[in-house]
Amino acid sequence: MTIEAMELLRHGIIARACMDYDTAIRYLARAPEKQTEGRTIQQEAVKAECERFFYSNWFRVLCELDGETVMRGVARNGYCGNNFTANSHIGRKIQGNKRRERRRKEMEEHEKRKRHS
Repeated sequence: MTIEAMELLRHGIIARACMDYDTAIRYLARAPEKQTEGRTIQQEAVKAECERFFYSNWFRVLCELDGETVMRGVARNGYCGNNFTANSHIGRKIQGNKRRERRRKEMEEHEKRKRHS
């Protein structure tokens, strides 16, 4: 296996975990009436598995970043697998900013609902 292939594999593992984590926390942030019991249980398990991964030694081997920082970034901004592409095209960058703002509002609403429950 070449060094380039190893880098791609390493990036793919981390990207998949970020994507799964983003999907799980977005689903769990939905209003309860828009969730199903089975899917909620599944997404809670995915979220817990991703958190274990981000805190693991394996993650530290694959990535120089802190797992807590990565989770906060995904929660705040969502996951954009082509971030480098989005920043290179003005239209995509604007879409990314709108998505981040919508995501931030969703998470704020979720936190408010959680506090009032």
